[in-house]
Amino acid sequence: MDCSSDYLLVPQPLPKKCKDPELKTVGSGGPGEYLVLRENEITLDGSECDRAGVNYGAFSRQTHRCQNVAGTCLKNQPLQLWRDDKKAAEEGRSGQHFLNNFISVSDQTILQNVSSGQIVLRAPYYEHYQSHIIIELKADQIDIIADKSEGQITEVYIDATSNKVTIIKVVVTNMGIAVDYFGVDFANCTHPLGPSDFDKPSK
Repeated sequence: MDCSSDYLLVPQPLPKKCKDPELKTVGSGGPGEYLVLRENEITLDGSECDRAGVNYGAFSRQTHRCQNVAGTCLKNQPLQLWRDDKKAAEEGRSGQHFLNNFISVSDQTILQNVSSGQIVLRAPYYEHYQSHIIIELKADQIDIIADKSEGQITEVYIDATSNKVTIIKVVVTNMGIAVDYFGVDFANCTHPLGPSDFDKPSK
């Protein structure tokens, strides 16, 4: 299915005076039975035979048109394509034009804007997709929402010149953008340590 060139035919409500039971059935299966036609299967001005949308002008311009069999120039019309895919579905075969042959269909596949009348096709996309988003904010609207900041030990000084006490000085640098307090402690030491005095944690 090529969204840039294919056409999606959506059945329109029939007038109340229409008594044809088959026409009333067309589209009753929901969006899954809407028809997907390739660009070479449809004529927008009706000037080409055997394409959806053909009009009488295409028939009248045929060579030897009066000798042609009835129905000539009217192949591949939407109703016939619908019949073919409907039969294929009933026989458990894949069709060629029903929308459900191309995408996963749900009740939200076809949406219509109430005010503009524009009809939108929604379909899941499972391949890789990359998009670029540009966000502009005023500087005075930027607030820090993180309540913690990462710290990193950047310096360690050890003074073991005294026989009674060893002084270890550790410098912790705030690597984040928020104000925070950091402390240092010893853990999983191979030898027991006596009580330690720590300065007040610093910012």
